[in-house]
Amino acid sequence: MTAPSLSVVPEPEVADGSFAAPACEAAVLGIALIPAEEAHRDELLARATAEAFTDPVTRAIFRAIAARVEREAEVDGATVLEDLRAQGILSGPEGFDTIIGLQDAASRASFRANLQELLDRRERRIRENHARDTLRDIADLAVSIDELRERDEARHAAVAKPARSRGPEILTLAELAADPSMLAPPEVVVPRIAWRGRTTLFAAREKLGKSTLARAAAAAVTRGRKFLDRWAPEGEVLWFALEEHPSDVARGFSQVDADPARVHVVTRLAGSFDDYRAAIAAVRPRLAVLDTLTAFVRFLGDRDRPESEGDNLRWAAVVQRLVEPAHEFDAGVLLLHHGRREDGRYRGATAIGGEVDVILEMDEGADPGERKIRAVGRFPMESFAVRRTGSEFELAGGELAVDARVLVHVSRSPRCSQREVESSVTGRAKDIREAVERLLAAGTLVDEGAGATGRKLVLASN
Repeated sequence: MTAPSLSVVPEPEVADGSFAAPACEAAVLGIALIPAEEAHRDELLARATAEAFTDPVTRAIFRAIAARVEREAEVDGATVLEDLRAQGILSGPEGFDTIIGLQDAASRASFRANLQELLDRRERRIRENHARDTLRDIADLAVSIDELRERDEARHAAVAKPARSRGPEILTLAELAADPSMLAPPEVVVPRIAWRGRTTLFAAREKLGKSTLARAAAAAVTRGRKFLDRWAPEGEVLWFALEEHPSDVARGFSQVDADPARVHVVTRLAGSFDDYRAAIAAVRPRLAVLDTLTAFVRFLGDRDRPESEGDNLRWAAVVQRLVEPAHEFDAGVLLLHHGRREDGRYRGATAIGGEVDVILEMDEGADPGERKIRAVGRFPMESFAVRRTGSEFELAGGELAVDARVLVHVSRSPRCSQREVESSVTGRAKDIREAVERLLAAGTLVDEGAGATGRKLVLASN
């Protein structure tokens, strides 16, 4: 079936306001707009991003669906169209035709084929853009060596110390909030582990399994498959193997069924920071893993290398330089680091944790095969536990983990409402509601409110 004709009001990017969406885009969005197709909708949101769609309208529809799922709201054609019209999109009578056309294009049988075509189109566009950038870079190289050296020095000077003539960039909160992406939560690269454009510090004692867990996470990205409790969007992985022997890296990735064509391994850094950034710039990975932070520091010269574990000033400078490419290239960066023997917290200067966006600290759990992971970050997250099952990992605790998350939230926010629990606790709204009912029935929670519509939840001990 041919894709429906889409239109947007207003849309300055296209003069006549009309767009022709490829059939694969119409088909996957049509499925996502059907209320009963929650599994297909979750897979689409996990594996694709708005940038995979080729015109402003289909990107806007995808974002509207994602926003409703994020806030656990009902998703169907009518509610999504209502949200779009509030933004001035599809506000004319053609809006109904557009949504109906998408739903007519829906096909359960070919959903995964259409989704794969959508992702393949996105990858082709990325490669084409990269090829154009490369050609432009080659053309730029038609200058003298002296000019190249001067340009490089000027660029590094600008990064190290912006020119005063430019002055600070100052925006009002209203200007920031005008961009919907500023208010959206970070896009997940690996569930509970890495986020787009953000840097995670993952620390654990030696031989506790941090590299093994990181490899399993990376393998999920290369295949676009489920990791722990959610899907990992498919993409390239860049692995800085600075501590393990290359044969150990190859064997480890084969054991977790990584796509070998999508894993790029760096085994040596001659120029340290410059090589690190250049590798990320060349591969443009969805996930970059540095194994380990301590090994990377050994490549630094005396001027940059921290003099001790407590050298806050130099450690801050090191981690800042490692964080910058995450922002520049929109990659999820995972820095593996050693933990303290006594408590599993990351070793070294406090500046290390201060410069990253997320800190994960892994230690032994209650059972021999369990690992508990303490999680703190610049955005809401919760600690969790994992257990290895063959070559994969799963969340430890199952149903009890949901109950525990509910109890933690209620203990921190006594007399909270049912809605507050569902919006604050990670997990499916249905699972959270069932957990609340179980805890009330068991007497672990007490409702001091007026029933399900006006609950005020507290711990029984309160």
